Amino acid sequence: MREEFVRLRDARMARLTPEKRDWLRNGPASGLRALGVDGMRELGRRMAGAPDVAPGVAIEDVVVEGRHGPIPTRIFRPEGDGPMGVHLHIHAGGYVMFGGLDAEVSRLSAMAKDTGCIVVTPDFRLPPEHRFPVPVEDCWDAAAWLAQNAEAIGGDPERIGIGGGCTGGALSAAIAIMARDAGAPRFRYLYLSASVTDLRMGYRSYLELEEGYTLCADGMRYVSDLFVRDELDRYDWRASPILAPSLRGLPRTLIVNGEWDVLRDECCAFANRLKDADVEVELVLVPEEGHTYSPQAAPAVREAFHGFVREMIGSPPNA
Repeated sequence: MREEFVRLRDARMARLTPEKRDWLRNGPASGLRALGVDGMRELGRRMAGAPDVAPGVAIEDVVVEGRHGPIPTRIFRPEGDGPMGVHLHIHAGGYVMFGGLDAEVSRLSAMAKDTGCIVVTPDFRLPPEHRFPVPVEDCWDAAAWLAQNAEAIGGDPERIGIGGGCTGGALSAAIAIMARDAGAPRFRYLYLSASVTDLRMGYRSYLELEEGYTLCADGMRYVSDLFVRDELDRYDWRASPILAPSLRGLPRTLIVNGEWDVLRDECCAFANRLKDADVEVELVLVPEEGHTYSPQAAPAVREAFHGFVREMIGSPPNA
């Protein structure tokens, strides 16, 4: 890490509480290479906690037949009369974590209850056992299934959104581009939280925020190496959505990032590409936050996201 950026980091840390400094230095996204794949997956299980379902939310498990085999998929349906908006959630996890349908039960059932929308999440195949493009293709097969079955699960096919965080955001952006080209699903929005958009990883934030801000540059390089088959994959827009020939015609997009996230600059660049393509986009940089939002900031970020979902698909048009 360059000396000028070490000094900048030290000055920033001096402004923070000891608890916030400790979060940035030792948060759940730090030290990924040292953890390795098994360690990361164990971390993901601990982070998931008990699979507690929010009151009034029903769960249904279905199997989507994908080109690489069955894709277990979970549907969270809140109480209320349909048809409801549907959010397609593509989970995060440095590509390798959060496999299994129980990984995000508490959070996704709470989202369904809070937004009044159905939440659908596919358990897509993960690297390094299944490298690019398999995870992208699994997610696309799940999206295509949703386009055909939204009404059957109580949803409104005209009110579907997609989103995810970190690597789930990268997959979500790729699926949104594929859906635009295919004509379905007709996504109403794209939500990206602290998301990967460019696996070439050649941005200033990789130098400025190299280490000490939760996710470090080396950790991102490590997980991306687990995802791609070779260096050429990094230049495929399905892995690096910012490289898509055109972003014109994508849905309204909300991008949220920590001010001190190593992925900050590629997300800013992606937002600029969307603006240049006349896509309605809002970019929010959360002050003094790294890649993984601190316990102090996370509730506000979550509420802003839920508010966005309610605005976009929470009620029928002209209701």
